[in-house]
Amino acid sequence: MKPSIKTLIPIQLAAVALVGVTGVGAANAATHRSAQSAEQTAQRVARCWVPGGKQGPLASKYKKYQPKKDLHQTRAQILKRAQSWVTKKVPYSQDGSSPYCNKYGVYRRDCSGFVSMAWGLHSVQWTGSLIGSGYSKPLGGPKHKNWTKLIEPGDAVTRSPSSHSGHVALVVKVGTKGVEVAQEPTFGGHAEKVFRKWAYLKNNGFYGIRYAHVK
Repeated sequence: MKPSIKTLIPIQLAAVALVGVTGVGAANAATHRSAQSAEQTAQRVARCWVPGGKQGPLASKYKKYQPKKDLHQTRAQILKRAQSWVTKKVPYSQDGSSPYCNKYGVYRRDCSGFVSMAWGLHSVQWTGSLIGSGYSKPLGGPKHKNWTKLIEPGDAVTRSPSSHSGHVALVVKVGTKGVEVAQEPTFGGHAEKVFRKWAYLKNNGFYGIRYAHVK
């Protein structure tokens, strides 16, 4: 998912101002940098989500667990990190000031925050930046040719936020009729595992991506 509207409004205005000066590419880059800066600012005063509506500890106490750089991980390690949220049924939220904190670090509780955590990224990304900022590569090349035959556990399925409501989910099991994914679904949901048929994924604009540092 993209950052919340409340976070993005001032960021988008800054990006629009840049378009006339340096072009759309620079504006998009500025938007991404500003979104990361806003996320970091929110996390400095954030409190970790805990069950029962109680006030959680300061997220800064868990920053020691945050990877210092993007991790190089096996597929088994990626799946183990993902399971830590599924087991706790971490509820979906785009609020960067209420992240989930555990031994793997501090991450926003939406779909892209979940995949950022599972892949072991140093900073929390959003759906668009997971696709196009060197964190992953599309399976089957730019046209996603035969990506369903290439995907493996630890990869992700995603769809571009420019043409759909952006979403990303982690693949945990591959079958003949589709894949089981772990995901943060949407508002009102929580970290879960669900099965998605190939037809559903293709008809809804999804394709596979692979983490750049998977072993």
